[in-house]
Amino acid sequence: MVGLRVGVRIARRFLSRYGTVAVSGASMAPTLNDGDWVVVKWKPRRKKLEVGNIVVIEKDDQPGIQYIKRITKIEKKRFWVEGDNTEPSIDSRSWGFLTRKEIIGKYLFRYWKSKKF
Repeated sequence: MVGLRVGVRIARRFLSRYGTVAVSGASMAPTLNDGDWVVVKWKPRRKKLEVGNIVVIEKDDQPGIQYIKRITKIEKKRFWVEGDNTEPSIDSRSWGFLTRKEIIGKYLFRYWKSKKF
């Protein structure tokens, strides 16, 4: 019974810190494609965010809508993000710099590759 309780605690801790996100659209192609599934770390520490990291964003003025983009610039604790495939990407070129609060997750790895591409 003790082993089960420990297992449940570990699972809760993991699920509160990590999650999965489905990639939708072509803005991160060829790195990530429409239909790919990725694992992210929720609420990454600001110190752990660097130029080149792929992050999940939820803009303050668009609650419930998430984007996955790459950090391309950091200035004064604000983040500039862009899609790898810039033509179809809606990103900081439209929004401007993002606050740390708007970065809700950090990409860790892709665990399911879409068969579309």
